[in-house]
Amino acid sequence: MIKRFSITELNATQFVAYLERLITIINLSDPTKLKIVLRLNILIAFVTRIEKVLKKEQALRETAELKILEGGRTAGIIGFTSYVNSYLRSSKPNLVAASKLLFDYLQMLSPYIPREDSSTKSALLNKLCEDAVKKAEVKNAIAIIGAEDWITQINNANKAFEAKYQARTIIISNEEHEDTYSALRQPTKLAYDGLIGILNSRYDVAVYENADTKDLLDLINNINALVEQTEQIIKSTKPKKGKGILTKTTPSNPIN
Repeated sequence: MIKRFSITELNATQFVAYLERLITIINLSDPTKLKIVLRLNILIAFVTRIEKVLKKEQALRETAELKILEGGRTAGIIGFTSYVNSYLRSSKPNLVAASKLLFDYLQMLSPYIPREDSSTKSALLNKLCEDAVKKAEVKNAIAIIGAEDWITQINNANKAFEAKYQARTIIISNEEHEDTYSALRQPTKLAYDGLIGILNSRYDVAVYENADTKDLLDLINNINALVEQTEQIIKSTKPKKGKGILTKTTPSNPIN
């Protein structure tokens, strides 16, 4: 018999991982011969829907990270612009000339780079970083005022933003849906319980009828091995006794 345990103790990632491994194990047997295809397909459908929900949630996390990366590249171009402008008041003519060239160059790109939309900003910053390497007068002016580190910072921040933006675009390109993980968890558990129940019933009938139980028994043993492994995961991820218990302390002054 298949050992029962509460899959609802698993977190979302563990929940899906367990069910995916279970489905793989069953597919490696012969679900058609075992007459469990219908029950298996119901579970697969729920797991597929949950996976889409988790990808959507991941897209939201990607959006939050994008905001941080956007702030990083905005800070970079503002810092570079301020650095360039500071040399306009230098007492050294070569520094003033270099900073004036860069000031005019930035104005030519856009006088409002920090306020441009994200795609326009990406293009402008890519152009700046490319010209800082390939355009001799821009490259020399940057070297004269010692602004290479600013270009490196802008380039790194812009590439990080673009990579994250592309990753998020791929995630949210999936079909829109209204499912939620909390709403799908219970019906998925019921589909799982139904599948386990029918496997146990098939085995009971086979034993009762003195039929060949080898294929069923092999599958049951493999599923039990998965259950035991998953129980160890649950045990290892549970907080130990006393952990997380707050002790009474004197409240600190609030930060204004």
